[in-house]
Amino acid sequence: MLRKIFMTVASVGFTISVQAADLPAKKAAPAATPASGGVVGCPAFGSGFFNLPGTETCLKIGGYFRYLGYVQTPDTGATNAAYSQAGRIRQEFDVRSNSELGMIRGFTRITDVTAERAFVQIGTLTAGAYGATTDIAGLRGETFGALFNDGTNVTGIKYEMPMGTSTLTFALENAKDFNNGSGVSDRPDALLGFKTKLGTLDANIIGVNHHITTSSAEAEGFALLGALSTKVGSVDASVFGGVSKGASRYTFSTSSSSTTMPPASSTISGWVDSIANGSDEADSDNVGAQLAYTEGPVTVVGQLSNANLNTVTKGKYQSQRAGFAVIGTIAKDLVVEPGVVMYNNINSGDAVTTTRAYLQIKRSF
Repeated sequence: MLRKIFMTVASVGFTISVQAADLPAKKAAPAATPASGGVVGCPAFGSGFFNLPGTETCLKIGGYFRYLGYVQTPDTGATNAAYSQAGRIRQEFDVRSNSELGMIRGFTRITDVTAERAFVQIGTLTAGAYGATTDIAGLRGETFGALFNDGTNVTGIKYEMPMGTSTLTFALENAKDFNNGSGVSDRPDALLGFKTKLGTLDANIIGVNHHITTSSAEAEGFALLGALSTKVGSVDASVFGGVSKGASRYTFSTSSSSTTMPPASSTISGWVDSIANGSDEADSDNVGAQLAYTEGPVTVVGQLSNANLNTVTKGKYQSQRAGFAVIGTIAKDLVVEPGVVMYNNINSGDAVTTTRAYLQIKRSF
């Protein structure tokens, strides 16, 4: 009798299991599992994501709190402090859900009170304010700069096409205008990028078209940028470079646009990106490298870069940079980074060298 009852229950259980397996799964629902404290996690999207109650949407909150202090020599003027301290807060909100179109993502990054990034992703299509496609130097070190790109954020739309171990990128991004007088580009900058793996090497190359216009003429400028990086054991190494004609904001740092050059009356803001008359378009080139060694929670990193900017009317401006830093994780999510950076700006042979020693303390969350 007991044997008959057991076989009947087993048969019913098997039937229910088969029927459940035949039911169509709810398409595009993100995986959600209970986590500690009653929070439901979303492992399908990675660590730190949790489910918003009553929805199929997952959220991750992150960012950091930071102290940065530095001593700079020589004192570069009455408006620039030789010693400075500052605090910063950065908040990041990453919202994701699955759909019949693939993953839909919304992301924003707010630094202090400024929304630097705010974009929507649908699969491999990104639209909004995002990290610059041309920011490919991959530098480590808080105050390191490659003199390689005009800022780290842009507004535009881009599509990334996966091709095995390679990715082809198409983008239209707001023009990096530095044109003569009141000239503003009539169209976005067009970018075409290709990145791939070559054995242990990661290669990235990007071409840019920039429309130049002034009150009396227009022309086409371009920039070509590339980077190679590799990791062998504890060592990370990268080299990067670029050339431009009539699009120097892709190969020269914006931080120099407000920096007084020698002589004191001359500033980069007087160096227009392009005259658009075909005879005085600014051309620029840039090259640099970085080497990092990691041992446990400590990374030692060094960086060198050199950029040149030339026009017929303004002559030649050269900016060199060298940096060294020790980045140490002394507790969970707590990083201390002492470092030193040297800036050497040369305007037609007249040079000014500035050395900055800094200390960063950062707590991430």
